[in-house]
Amino acid sequence: MADTLNRDELVELAGHVGWPAISIHLPVHPYGPDAAQDTIRFKNQLRAATEALAERMRAPQAESLLKPAYDLLDDPSFWREGFAGLAVFVSQAGWRIVRTPNAITESVSVSDRFSLRPLIAALGEDRPFYVLALTRKNSRLMKANREGLTEIDLGDTPVSVADTLAYDDIERGATFQYRTPTGAGNSRSGAVPAYHGHGAASKDKLANVTRFINQIEQGVSQHLIGDSMPLVLAGTESMVALYRQENTYPHLVDESIPGSADELSLTELHAAAIRIMQPVFAWDSTRDLERLQESGPADAATYNVQEIAAAAREGRVEVLFMTPDADSWGAWDAESARLEPHDSRLPGDWDLADFSAIETLLHGGAVRTVETLNGARDGVAAILRY
Repeated sequence: MADTLNRDELVELAGHVGWPAISIHLPVHPYGPDAAQDTIRFKNQLRAATEALAERMRAPQAESLLKPAYDLLDDPSFWREGFAGLAVFVSQAGWRIVRTPNAITESVSVSDRFSLRPLIAALGEDRPFYVLALTRKNSRLMKANREGLTEIDLGDTPVSVADTLAYDDIERGATFQYRTPTGAGNSRSGAVPAYHGHGAASKDKLANVTRFINQIEQGVSQHLIGDSMPLVLAGTESMVALYRQENTYPHLVDESIPGSADELSLTELHAAAIRIMQPVFAWDSTRDLERLQESGPADAATYNVQEIAAAAREGRVEVLFMTPDADSWGAWDAESARLEPHDSRLPGDWDLADFSAIETLLHGGAVRTVETLNGARDGVAAILRY
């Protein structure tokens, strides 16, 4: 099957030991002039893998093992499904095809462990966030990444004004003036509506929508307790401003998606959210690297690959940095929870940079791939949580 990768599957791939472990990574172009070359490059990768397998098994066995991958060459619709990266993992135990929303570095590997470095880099850059579409009739909280949006069930939290107050249209006949908000996460949040209407009924309607916003904010903040992923708002200026006034979640993004969220498709919401988050994530990466470079002996930062691997296993790595050519080897003893480093690769060894990156991702940390890393002899460095 072809799909994105979840936590359990990443653990399963990472834990596989045994020859042959075949790993193929390919950037994909669903549209444009490069699209026609994707299947040609993939076919060349399969030939390279077949040749590597032929050193230790007969050609018919190698071709049979790679048949699921070869079958993709005869499926034109597969290559038009809109993903940017393809990873194929094959062993005697089975096969796995993974699509990534980000481009992936092209490579082929036949070894006793799967090569996960290109996939880790793609997953590390695909940082999730939240989108809250605020409407009077059907507000929705969604988890987002570069691939799309997934709606989150808020349980008993009201998602419409009707849920709270049985009003369908709370702004009819009302006009608004604006004042500076005071809630959390409002450094560039715009204005909050202050009512100037036409009678008691209109004032009641504004009070009702304010009450609804208060209730949905409580439900969202309760759901996100302990989380640190950014939250992007989508909605009309008045709805967004009211929410910012009530907001208590500290990771609310300054910019919002304007207009009625009811009139935007999921695809349009997702595209607008990605445009907002791109500079936010770029700033995060730059800031993290500056934190590492400015760290002193007393700070929770390290360039020691053994210390990093152990800390990652314990969930203590906040941000991991690694270069594309980071190269160090060792064995992890699960029973003693100890790492045994090796000067050169031995059968069954971990690439310690990959090991650290996988454990960092599994424990909610961030992974940054950088071209150079001054002071990192083994091509890895980390900012630790403690």
